[in-house]
Amino acid sequence: MKESSWGMQTPPWRGGRRDPATGLTHWDATRGRLALDVGPLDWRPFRTLSIQITSPERTDARVRLDVLGCEEEPIAHAVFAIDWVGEKTLHFRLEELGRPLEDECWHLVHALELSCEPPGPCPTDLIVGAMQVTTETPD
Repeated sequence: MKESSWGMQTPPWRGGRRDPATGLTHWDATRGRLALDVGPLDWRPFRTLSIQITSPERTDARVRLDVLGCEEEPIAHAVFAIDWVGEKTLHFRLEELGRPLEDECWHLVHALELSCEPPGPCPTDLIVGAMQVTTETPD
């Protein structure tokens, strides 16, 4: 039987500062990339990627999310603006990230990477929490 979801409540993101009390990762988006090893894992059965991000301030910075394969080559990506204050769970339909889900590249997903492009008018400090891929499709 195939898994209907896979994820982590407090993923060990690299490139930020992990809060020992909460396990969440604090990330200054203007100072470099944030990466998370997630595999190798076959994502072909999944339909949605969700990431929980808290923004203490609306900065309008544009953040790029890359899904990376085994050689750290980009499989798919999305760009979103930090246009909210507070906690938000972002839902990305995998089929809308640039490659059909039948494509063989989804067979071995190795990592996720977040980067800032370009920075907003003020510093963008984010708190990154749970991530999950699921067979569910958001409304």
